[in-house]
Amino acid sequence: MFYGGRAQASVAVAVGGAAALVFWCRSATRRFVEHSQTALEDVVAVPVEQHLVFRDVAIWDGLSDHVRSHTSVEVRNGRIVAVCEAVDDLPAGAWVIEGEGKTLLPGLIDMHVHMMPESVGKLDTFKGRITVVDGTTNDAEIIKKAVARCDGVLVVLVPRGVHGYSTGTAQAVLDHAPPGARLVFSCGWHITSDAQDVYSRKLKAIVRIFGPLARAVRFADLDDQVEACRRVFASDTRWTVVRGSDLQEGESQGLPVWSQHVGDPILKSNITRRVDFALFMVEALTNNDLVHKAPAIVGCRTPTALAHAATT
Repeated sequence: MFYGGRAQASVAVAVGGAAALVFWCRSATRRFVEHSQTALEDVVAVPVEQHLVFRDVAIWDGLSDHVRSHTSVEVRNGRIVAVCEAVDDLPAGAWVIEGEGKTLLPGLIDMHVHMMPESVGKLDTFKGRITVVDGTTNDAEIIKKAVARCDGVLVVLVPRGVHGYSTGTAQAVLDHAPPGARLVFSCGWHITSDAQDVYSRKLKAIVRIFGPLARAVRFADLDDQVEACRRVFASDTRWTVVRGSDLQEGESQGLPVWSQHVGDPILKSNITRRVDFALFMVEALTNNDLVHKAPAIVGCRTPTALAHAATT
């Protein structure tokens, strides 16, 4: 999978709280695992400005339904400029890295992590490839450390518990993310940014009944998530709040479609593959059209999305 046309090389994850965060960083180097018997050794550091060709590699581009074998990938100034069949006619002056049929991947992003602090040490093998910041996600000092030098932050606002996890997490990210960083938060349809959403009786009943009950048993606090998003909307950061429909498991169906307001007929199917929710959040990192918007999403292969596509 090629992310935004650029191979990303470093990821930091803050763990231990009810909300999960992933921080996207541009790296000064690009790494290619040349000998993948262990997949953790023999990493080659390459300057980002180097003209590169990865020859004879297997790739999945996120669009095809299969892995493409015996492929060459050309990179200039850290950006993928060409993907073609593996051939001997290579650009003059390029640094050629022989893939020998191995799989070529950028740094991967895991946008939602559940991990106990005592398990962090188990990831020591991955030092240099992933950074795990041990601590609760509403701890401002932990967030400050984790977001340093990050260009983008993915934040899953989970209202679990009654200790202000969502609000604490959102506020810490707003306070400590570098100026200009792209901040992408996620929540449910029940969040509104401009009071123009039109909710079904079913959704209003769920919120009205489940909200107080969940708080009474100290399981979740929907009001905390509402307040967290209010603070995001009021901030002068480059934020997007992705509002998800009901979720289901299964293989990706593609990038979800979205509307500015709940109540739009395109959203009526109210279902999105979980993996596609993640895909939309990652896509939002580099989509400037979504800055200062709260898109409500639905799966692109749902009946109402297909019906909308047929009429446009």
